[in-house]
Amino acid sequence: MLHDKIIQGLLDKALQERLTRETSKKAKTLQEVVSECKAAENACTV
Repeated sequence: MLHDKIIQGLLDKALQERLTRETSKKAKTLQEVVSECKAAENACTV
């Protein structure tokens, strides 16, 4: 699935591991994954 490819391509390994764990417990939509990635990116740039 596309969200799996997005997660695999993340440079932030902690975020990658967290999203992988959460996705294995409960399926996330593409929008949820993208939103979490954007939030993490914004948190790092502040």
